Amino acid sequence: MDFIRKKWGVPIRDIWFTNTHEAVDFSFINIAYNFYKPIVDERGIILKKWQSQTLVSDISKTPEEILANFKSRLRNKIRRATREGITVKVFESREILKNNIISEFDAAYMEMYYDKGQKGKSIAHRLYGIAKVGKLVISIAYLPDGTIAAYHSYVIGEKIARLLHTVSVFREEPEKKMMIGWANRLLHFKDMCSLRERGVSFYDWGGVSRDKKMENITRFKEEFNGQEHKTFYSVIIRG
Repeated sequence: MDFIRKKWGVPIRDIWFTNTHEAVDFSFINIAYNFYKPIVDERGIILKKWQSQTLVSDISKTPEEILANFKSRLRNKIRRATREGITVKVFESREILKNNIISEFDAAYMEMYYDKGQKGKSIAHRLYGIAKVGKLVISIAYLPDGTIAAYHSYVIGEKIARLLHTVSVFREEPEKKMMIGWANRLLHFKDMCSLRERGVSFYDWGGVSRDKKMENITRFKEEFNGQEHKTFYSVIIRG
């Protein structure tokens, strides 16, 4: 799957889940970003490449089997979220574009970083590019009072979905903070079930890091008992 987006007015080709020896089409572009698998192309020059670790969950089984694979404490939190009345909606590309969900997601993403005292970068242009080729999924978890607790976004390949972004909508009240944690876990599980119905077999957690700053996020992802997997990335310019 690939699409062309613009950054600072420059057309860039984003390539996802490509076969290793598949050639890059440099028509109308001079630069390409390759995600997930190593690529070999004599017409392009690899400007930069790197390797990363991720976790991948098998979601080809039944929802009951998927849930049973999680750690017991996680299963309890997911069930608690359901009992508390937390709900989930999953949107495909056409609905996302029609209902302007990307703008709302992007605003929440920027606000999350602002609340942490950091400067966030807009993700809207990349999400629009993925949505326009029909490969974007965005899911939203709602608290019982109807307020949004969390967003997730995914890029969808033939048999695999990769988590791109997660946004938790912070609340000051201790009770709501706890519920947002439950909602985020329920949302991942419901995402898996929804993606499975779309023919996806593998759920990629979007990377993990052993860096101390990321250890809490990595520990959270490990609760779902995914398997470690290597991914490859590169930036390619026209040869």
